[in-house]
Amino acid sequence: MRLAPIFLIAVVALAGCGSRPEARPQAPAPASADEAPPPETRAAERLYPGQCVPEEGCVRVCVLKDGGLAAVPVVRDPRTGDSTYLDQPFARAFPTDSTYAANAPWYASHERIALPGARYQYVKYGLPRVLPMELLARYGEHHGVPMFIEVGMPAPPEVLYIPVRPGCEFQAYQASGSK
Repeated sequence: MRLAPIFLIAVVALAGCGSRPEARPQAPAPASADEAPPPETRAAERLYPGQCVPEEGCVRVCVLKDGGLAAVPVVRDPRTGDSTYLDQPFARAFPTDSTYAANAPWYASHERIALPGARYQYVKYGLPRVLPMELLARYGEHHGVPMFIEVGMPAPPEVLYIPVRPGCEFQAYQASGSK
């Protein structure tokens, strides 16, 4: 049987068909020497829309921004361990303030959430979890904190997701009983 030579040819041919790493788009060159960034420019300042290079210490982090969810480029300094967003400490740029539930008295005391017109209340369910922001849609707010539901869920939803802190960490609230 002559399968060995044919198999070897197929393996060699397929080896050249594998996916190759795509070249990273280069930043546009400055129009003049006056516009050139200084050499000490930090990685976050070199980022262009859609560009976040893990090799340069950049990761995308899910945060609440302008009332919705956004993945922002965050740079971690390997020497200090500090994380920055546009050269500002991450904790200052995205504080765990009243837009997140973590420090809210109603969250700490496990209060139920009642929606106008709903036949039931929502209670905390399980522990906070990280969810992909693409799976969630905004569904109003509770005491100034945005509420989210799964994309495509009918109203009223069975589960609400409340952002606890930056990083797409949500607390699930499940519909329970009647009001």
